[in-house]
Amino acid sequence: STVICFTLFFFLSVNAQPDFHVLFIYPSNISDFAFSYGNELGRIYMVDRFRNEGITIFTRTITGVDVSEYSDVVAQEFEDVVYDLVVVCGSQFNEVTLDVATSYPDTHFLVSVGYLENVEKKVLISYPRLYMTRYISGVLFASVTK
Repeated sequence: STVICFTLFFFLSVNAQPDFHVLFIYPSNISDFAFSYGNELGRIYMVDRFRNEGITIFTRTITGVDVSEYSDVVAQEFEDVVYDLVVVCGSQFNEVTLDVATSYPDTHFLVSVGYLENVEKKVLISYPRLYMTRYISGVLFASVTK
């Protein structure tokens, strides 16, 4: 979630525009409290944080997207809105994001928990330090159990 906010700070500093459209694509449901849930908390924080700065960020969230459906979902979403940034969560979307990005020259893509080498400048890869949150979760659970 921090990576998403820093990414948006960068985009907004370069593309000073009052309205910013971001599409979030999650492989799982937000209510399952897995990785998609953590990214959703980041999305909510980001919208509130930028609203306080006078910047409106329009977001759309789609959950339960399989890799085989990804390019079709993006194409369908772009029929109504041209997004400035597409955030997709999960390394399973690495390769397909490179392919999809070529069809949308004015849009940047962020693969959260991705890993790729030699990517285009418009495709960003982040790999947050997941072990930190897992460590803290372990400490918390250990403190409340016998």
